[in-house]
Amino acid sequence: MRAVWTAQLSRAGRYDGQLTSTLPIQKPPTYASVRSVAKLSQSDLTGRSGTATRTPDACAENYVAQLPTTLQLGAIYGAAGEGRISAAARVDFAEAAAAVLATGDHAGRTYELGGDDAFTMAGLAAAISAATGTPVEYRNVSQAEYEEILTGAGLPAPMPAILADVDRAVAAGELFIDSGDLSRLIGRPTTMLEAALAAA
Repeated sequence: MRAVWTAQLSRAGRYDGQLTSTLPIQKPPTYASVRSVAKLSQSDLTGRSGTATRTPDACAENYVAQLPTTLQLGAIYGAAGEGRISAAARVDFAEAAAAVLATGDHAGRTYELGGDDAFTMAGLAAAISAATGTPVEYRNVSQAEYEEILTGAGLPAPMPAILADVDRAVAAGELFIDSGDLSRLIGRPTTMLEAALAAA
């Protein structure tokens, strides 16, 4: 899960040996099993009993972090299909958490946090192409094939299985949130993908 695990890897690049995690590894590793632990941590961090903030674990910065490699390859690989991702900038999620902590009218509420403008991976490729002038395409493969690509790129276990399962979750619609909670909490529209690309 990109919001919990940190791995320096392009979707079709090479793993550079840096991998960190704050969560225990479960077998077999899946997006759902890792995210369930993250939800508990996020709820605890609010500091308010009965208040939970849940996100699709999609920071926009994570999708543009490997922009130079993506441009070099001219392609993004994945198994996300036409699934939509409600990504937002890290600052958006941070402001939402601060808003929950700063005010006292959130007890007993659950907020589903997602960006206002969801995108598909094909849409991400198109946005990168438009922003850079370099043609980039999205190449969709099966979950098993994507896991093999990640393994072949040198990513250590269990990361290929986890990241491939993230794409399964995207394809199933699990990273799409249209609640509007995030923009309401921060009092403004969420950061658009184009802004994240401009800052990359």
